[in-house]
Amino acid sequence: MEQSTVTLVVGLAGIASTLIVSGMGLYYTARSRAAPLRQALFSKQLEMVVEIVHLQSRIRVFATLLSSKESPYLEEARRDIGEHYRQFAEAQEKAAVLLPVELWVEVKGLSDEMSDAIGEFDSQGIIEQRRMKTLIARMTKVALLSRVVTGSDELTEQSIDLFSSQKEYVRVANLEIAHFEEIHSRVNRKDA
Repeated sequence: MEQSTVTLVVGLAGIASTLIVSGMGLYYTARSRAAPLRQALFSKQLEMVVEIVHLQSRIRVFATLLSSKESPYLEEARRDIGEHYRQFAEAQEKAAVLLPVELWVEVKGLSDEMSDAIGEFDSQGIIEQRRMKTLIARMTKVALLSRVVTGSDELTEQSIDLFSSQKEYVRVANLEIAHFEEIHSRVNRKDA
């Protein structure tokens, strides 16, 4: 080989290796910049999910009181459910930006169901058991999806590994509310 050919090959190899190293440097720089953003998003999602689940549990208590005509706390429960629902609706609007779409859709559905339950109480003086069953089923689905998003089961060694993959997340997200209603009915049978 001629000296000029060797010089050309070595020069091209040097340019190619420089481009490869530069490309790898840009890739790892971009990844390192995305890591803090990903961590910040997860932190916000965690806060949002905890707030939503806490508020839904408080609303469940008040809805339970409003589903019994014999409750001596109807007035207080109605006032408190209204305030907690307002907070839940605000959290649901913030969640639209932070949560995965499937979870946010379920939170929105739960918000609508809560609104319907409150409206039912205001018009009929009681939340019917059918509505309570649907409300509790929606709350259960939101809680389960929240656990999947936060990775609660995967991060705890003693937890049952129910939701270890995207496939399981999609399976839970696709469960119909009627499935949770049926489970609620089965677990809370009077003859049990």
